[in-house]
Amino acid sequence: MVAREFIEEGESAKTTARTQLQALLTYCRTNKGKVDVVVIYNVSRLSRDRFDYGALRMFFKQTGITVRSATEPVDDTSTGKMVEGLMSVFAQFDNDQKAERTAKGMQAALALGRWTFQAPLGYVSGNPRTGSSLALDPVRAPLVRLAFDSVDNGKPVPEALRLVIAAGLRTKAGMPISSQSFWALLRNPIYAGRVVVAKWGVDRDGDFEPIVAASVFRRVSARLAGKVPEAVHRKRDRDDFPLRRFLVCARCRRAVSGSLSRGRSRRYAYYHCPKCPGVRGRSTDVENLFRERLDGVQMAPGYMRLFREIVLDVWRTEQAQAVSTAAVMSAKVSAVQGRLERLDEVFIYQQAIDRSTYEKQRDKLREELTLAELAAHEAKIEQFDVEGVLGFAEHLVTNAGRLWAEGTLEQRQLIQRAIFPEGLTFDGTEVGTGATCLAFMQLPASGRLENGMASPPGFESQLVCAI
Repeated sequence: MVAREFIEEGESAKTTARTQLQALLTYCRTNKGKVDVVVIYNVSRLSRDRFDYGALRMFFKQTGITVRSATEPVDDTSTGKMVEGLMSVFAQFDNDQKAERTAKGMQAALALGRWTFQAPLGYVSGNPRTGSSLALDPVRAPLVRLAFDSVDNGKPVPEALRLVIAAGLRTKAGMPISSQSFWALLRNPIYAGRVVVAKWGVDRDGDFEPIVAASVFRRVSARLAGKVPEAVHRKRDRDDFPLRRFLVCARCRRAVSGSLSRGRSRRYAYYHCPKCPGVRGRSTDVENLFRERLDGVQMAPGYMRLFREIVLDVWRTEQAQAVSTAAVMSAKVSAVQGRLERLDEVFIYQQAIDRSTYEKQRDKLREELTLAELAAHEAKIEQFDVEGVLGFAEHLVTNAGRLWAEGTLEQRQLIQRAIFPEGLTFDGTEVGTGATCLAFMQLPASGRLENGMASPPGFESQLVCAI
């Protein structure tokens, strides 16, 4: 006779924190002696983690319950136990493979500009096979655009938030958008049509229609950062002119612009000052001069060492916290095991409690022990080669010129501003020197670092400029 069914809908077997699984464990414990067999569809549906499956299997065994699979030859024979163990291993292997394939598939799709996550507010899911991965939400997209336009036109963020809420902007759950979510919305480059996923190094144009223009998004981002917004430009940033508005005219101090001039057979790219006729140069020549400036920049003594120490300190702190958490959970496991041993002593040797009370408390402690062991397993921190990552970072900051030449427009502009925060001058012939970020220094003409140079005081607070 089937006593009860536990049906999971839409919950992953990768975790034990599942509603129906927890209900099953409680039911088995409270109905000790009334349940003989737990029938599962297959081993992978009980758990896709080998450790978790073993812990759950032990709990059922201690409760006097046999586990049987409806689709696999799992029983108490040596062969059945071997099959059961192999199936739990293969379940985890299959789960790990699916996770790897999913991550690789998502990265490949993101690299093509396709959004693979839940559609953000203002968008609905599109159809990547026949069109864009996102489509404009006819109700919320205009309100998101209103939010950006309001901040772009000078409204304070709280006032802009009240405006769009009054206009009807709601989350997908039908609730007014919170202040924190509103700030995150205004900072999200997806609304300017950019797919940006930092952990996978993705930053490119999306295959969907932007809600706001890139220039509007940049000005709003500048306002949120407390900077003076850029002037309105008739042309958006172009890959042809990464130094546009970064270089300044050596004569009149105006920002250098970029434009295409028509030749006999094709158009040529030039940087030029809008006011001074003589301040003009072909883009390739000017960018080569700037590349030479970058090649003459070196990380100042002490900064990379400080950066390394800060990262290692943070990593060690996180490791210590993870170890502390694991120690707490291990201590909890030991405590429950101690309570089980004392319970056995009270019942077996002291005979101070009856069998019914003993079995009820024992089964409850066994369930608690199983859950504590699972939590201790999940508290372990993933290890990685932090020294190798730091070595790669050091390689990057010492090859700024090559990275700038190979980078995207956004990456080039980031490198430019990180090393030369005030920009550089251009007089039509030379790209002049400028103030570097405190984390960097100009190499002398010989290409060697000057001896005896010390790091400036307070340089710890400026490290972010280099990163």
